[in-house]
Amino acid sequence: VALRATQQSALPLAASVIAFATNTFLNWVFIFGKLGAPALGVEGAALATAIARLLEMLIILFEVFVLKNKIAGHFREFFSYSKELAARIIRNALPTTANETLWGIGTSMYVAAFARIGISEGAAVQACNTINNMFALAAFSIGDAVLILVGQKLGEGKTHEACSFLSLTVLVNLAVMAIMMTLL
Repeated sequence: VALRATQQSALPLAASVIAFATNTFLNWVFIFGKLGAPALGVEGAALATAIARLLEMLIILFEVFVLKNKIAGHFREFFSYSKELAARIIRNALPTTANETLWGIGTSMYVAAFARIGISEGAAVQACNTINNMFALAAFSIGDAVLILVGQKLGEGKTHEACSFLSLTVLVNLAVMAIMMTLL
């Protein structure tokens, strides 16, 4: 997240691509027992994923701390904080945490209610949720990108440009909403 927020998205992307390729290869090796490895099935998939994620983390840690990326710092800098900072983070995080918790509970209840009506109805809701999730991910991705750009523009004192980004985001999300409503 820190790399993306500092406009260094190439490294996390490259690390993710390497991890994905490693995971795919190791799944083939460990699930099916190729190259002399035992066939482990589901446990092999878990092992492959753990190894690939560890590799991804090591690549990023190497870039940040060994090659001295601009977000690198001393270990204690990452874990030292003042009471004021902790209080500010908690104060800002509580409403979002409550919102996401209630959203998750509501979504689960919604799916459970339709599943009780019938199998076809539950399947229909799941199909709609898949389409909805594609659009939601697109909207959240746009929001994350704009969040970084708006923060950057506000930091530069360019309030007008920040407002322009926000206005454009509202228009794009309205268009996405219209397309989603048409498909559902």
